[in-house]
Amino acid sequence: LFRSRVAPWQYAATSQLNTSEYQGSDRFGSALVASETGQFMYAGAPGNQTGRVASFVKQSNGDWLENAFLASDHSSTLNYGNALALSPLSLVVAADKSNNSTGQLFVYRERQTTVSQVIAGPEAASRFGAAMCTSKNGQWLYVSATGINRVFAYTWESKVARAQQALAGSPR
Repeated sequence: LFRSRVAPWQYAATSQLNTSEYQGSDRFGSALVASETGQFMYAGAPGNQTGRVASFVKQSNGDWLENAFLASDHSSTLNYGNALALSPLSLVVAADKSNNSTGQLFVYRERQTTVSQVIAGPEAASRFGAAMCTSKNGQWLYVSATGINRVFAYTWESKVARAQQALAGSPR
């Protein structure tokens, strides 16, 4: 892991996450997100059978401790952890190859370890969840569906993500 030094855009190595639980085929670190404060970090390992996400917390001495891991309990889930989005409100984990590459999102609210919502992809082979991001305030979630060239925008209503708009790419 790297930390910003005195001048912007200068980083120096400060620590490394070592875990013996992951192998090369697990693709540990394929997706990474960290909290704004830098106290929490999540790392996706989508190649581990159905996939999983490791949760890390930064200790007072600067070391990182793996404190939990998240995994889908559905056998049809594939590539869980291929993309991650974190906001003050939630952690969203994508599994873009689930259900014949339709894709699914698993929403965890406020650092919980149980799924509060599952969002299914819009149509077959859409690869929903290939990439994601949230707005800085966490009110918006943007999700790509690369198989159908669309980006979907979601907003939070009563602690549930609701679809607002689909943005379609157009050829040049």
